[in-house]
Amino acid sequence: MKKLLWSKVQRRTIESVSKELLEIAKPLGEVTLSDLVASGPETSNGLYFFVDEGTFQYIGKAGSRSFIERIPAHLDVRPEAWFGTLLQKLAAENGSPDDRVAQVPRALRLRVAMLAIDVDGVDLVSAETAFRRALAPALNPKRRSENDRSLKLADVC
Repeated sequence: MKKLLWSKVQRRTIESVSKELLEIAKPLGEVTLSDLVASGPETSNGLYFFVDEGTFQYIGKAGSRSFIERIPAHLDVRPEAWFGTLLQKLAAENGSPDDRVAQVPRALRLRVAMLAIDVDGVDLVSAETAFRRALAPALNPKRRSENDRSLKLADVC
């Protein structure tokens, strides 16, 4: 599975990068451990994007945890599993906030893409916020203002 690298896309706009993320996104149910394993420490962390039918549904960050730890944690069905945000959001959207188990098949059909932060000095929280504001994913909290999709990544962080 291809990961985008910040160093390769930082001069591009959010719009341009988001189009490539849509192209490389892979169904979550087909993602393997090999897909999530980093090729080195510099590709362990960054932003990940859950997509459904060409629409961004959820944008998250893997900062203190790596992609291999963070992305699968979204599928944790235990009620006390606070990292199972995706299942929790899907369940709430379907009117049954306590039924995470029923959301697993839908979650596995979502596509996932990753943007690895492979350079120093990038503020991961600012990067996540910029993408969320520009792309308005359905399952993330609504933001008060929307950013311009023409922002270049290098200008965001």
